[in-house]
Amino acid sequence: MTIVLSPRSLRIRLIISQTDSHRFMHKHKLLELQKITEGRISSLREEVEIATNVKLNPLYIVDRRDEI
Repeated sequence: MTIVLSPRSLRIRLIISQTDSHRFMHKHKLLELQKITEGRISSLREEVEIATNVKLNPLYIVDRRDEI
């Protein structure tokens, strides 16, 4: 049995599918932004840790030079 949809039903289905697609794309962009911000935050934490260690421990500078 074939179901024939009215033009109104077709429009509603189209709107729903476009909305779902938009939500998926929006969620994907948010996940990408979250990855970027997490990476930057961890980098900033590392820089703060290094700066703190340099100020608190002069021998830390010597250790860093040995690594380089």
